[in-house]
Amino acid sequence: MNKRVRTGCTTCRKRRIKCDETEPVCGRCQAANFVCEGYMLPRRASNTTALSTSTPKHVLLFEGTPNSELSWRSANWRREELPLYHHFVTTTVVRLFRTDHVSFWRDQVAQMSCSLDFVYEALLAVGAIHRASLLACQEGNGREAAKLRVLGFRSYGKVLRLLYCHLNQDTVTEMLAVLVVLVLLTFVKV
Repeated sequence: MNKRVRTGCTTCRKRRIKCDETEPVCGRCQAANFVCEGYMLPRRASNTTALSTSTPKHVLLFEGTPNSELSWRSANWRREELPLYHHFVTTTVVRLFRTDHVSFWRDQVAQMSCSLDFVYEALLAVGAIHRASLLACQEGNGREAAKLRVLGFRSYGKVLRLLYCHLNQDTVTEMLAVLVVLVLLTFVKV
């Protein structure tokens, strides 16, 4: 199984080719006569900023992160991830949390997931497991429910690995994100 590489210029990643990571313009883009879109900053944000009144709720911004840096995920989401993320944000939070807490889980936690992989994978895991449990209750959807459980447990495993790596760092700056993920993982029945 090939390990997914998260480095390289944006253009090479979109083209799904190996980047030589030469800066400021990669050699692969120069040789192929493509415009090199440059390199993304690491996706770690320690503090989130509140949404401004002029920013729509669906546009989620982090301090020091321009819109263009967040667009990578929407272009490369695999077919099965977007529906699970959407299910979590629109359905799961309403069923799992009190009404006065829904906006935190729907808005702020979804915002955290844009920059922190372990939060993103936790949302996918809980969204997939919840959707699978709903489908399992309907006749004729057993195969789809089983597929979603596999996807959910795959994300669950990723969360555990990413969280372990994050907690082994010298400084844990996203303590709220760690607590959020631990709460979300309590909803996954292994």
